[in-house]
Amino acid sequence: MANYGSVSPVDFPIPYKIIEEANNHLIEKPPEEHEAHLATLPLLPSSTPNFHPRQPFILYKGAWIGKFFVRGALAMEQHFKSRPTDLLLVTSPKSGTTWLKAMIFATLTRTSYPLDQHPLRTHNPHQCVTQLERMFATGRSQIIEAIPSPRVFSSHFPYSVLPQTITNSDCRIVYVWRDPKDVLVSMWYFFGKIMGVDKIATFEQVYDSFCQGVNVFGPIWSHVLGYWEESKRRPEKILFLKYENILQEPVKHAK
Repeated sequence: MANYGSVSPVDFPIPYKIIEEANNHLIEKPPEEHEAHLATLPLLPSSTPNFHPRQPFILYKGAWIGKFFVRGALAMEQHFKSRPTDLLLVTSPKSGTTWLKAMIFATLTRTSYPLDQHPLRTHNPHQCVTQLERMFATGRSQIIEAIPSPRVFSSHFPYSVLPQTITNSDCRIVYVWRDPKDVLVSMWYFFGKIMGVDKIATFEQVYDSFCQGVNVFGPIWSHVLGYWEESKRRPEKILFLKYENILQEPVKHAK
């Protein structure tokens, strides 16, 4: 197989993990140039119940977002360079992200690898399609540049938080939303599993906060409406899909 350690274009997406392993010398310290700006932004009171009590939440562009990811947003705004062939997969957390990554990556590479050597047999979907804001928050901006086109990324950001290098470009976006009731339940169980149910707020407390717009990446309906409105304005740029509809007819939506 070809050497994927450069930006030379290929005909199909290459798993992010392969690029990172070939270019780990490009990993830098997490960005610190925006710390002064971060310190000026409003903080969610620690007494407000939320899904991730260890993560400070900052009000950024109208949404309460974890400080770690706001750091990534600021770095993306300054350093991310989109390409016309880029594809961005966007969901609010717990809305079918892993499934969407696997389905899209498998579809785009269906004729690119022998079935017994397909990357999804040895890499999980998150190693094939990486989350942009997390990469920029952890000093991996140069590795993002090293990925050959066509590139496929993911994000949980609301449309209003995406950098202009994405919103003003010709790159495409696939957005999937899920019934908010299912998102809430799935998220509460998810954080309870990784942090311990006794370490997070009760479901009743989280429910109240969720209804008031305190969510990991901003109010759920604002998140959905931002992409829906933009998909109506620019249907050639954004494909807007519902999780439940894909679940019922996956082949139809893959086509």
